[in-house]
Amino acid sequence: MGWIELLKPVAAMIAFDTLFAVMTVLVKKALDGGLNPVVLIALRQLVGAAFLAPIAYFKERNARPRFTKEIFAYLFMSALLGALFAQYLFFLGLSYTTATLAATVSNMTPIFTFLIAVPLRSVS
Repeated sequence: MGWIELLKPVAAMIAFDTLFAVMTVLVKKALDGGLNPVVLIALRQLVGAAFLAPIAYFKERNARPRFTKEIFAYLFMSALLGALFAQYLFFLGLSYTTATLAATVSNMTPIFTFLIAVPLRSVS
């Protein structure tokens, strides 16, 4: 394996972090300009759904399970806890601090997850 192959993951991570930093700065400017965080979350979810729905429909149309009330409840709770609360708390924290601090702390999410998982014995 050549040295170019070794640098691909590093280049991908640098590109991702750069894009994340730019997005955080743009969101900070929008929030400082008076944009409601709930409106921003709704727009982000709408764009994500519009982009992913056709892909999911055509790729999974023959393999997906029947849509039951239990599956709906799981999807609803996942969307509520995963999308709404996490993004709202991130935007709320971003409105009180700088984009640099918000991007730095969000990069520490895997560390916090591991530190929470160790006492709960979730790490195998």
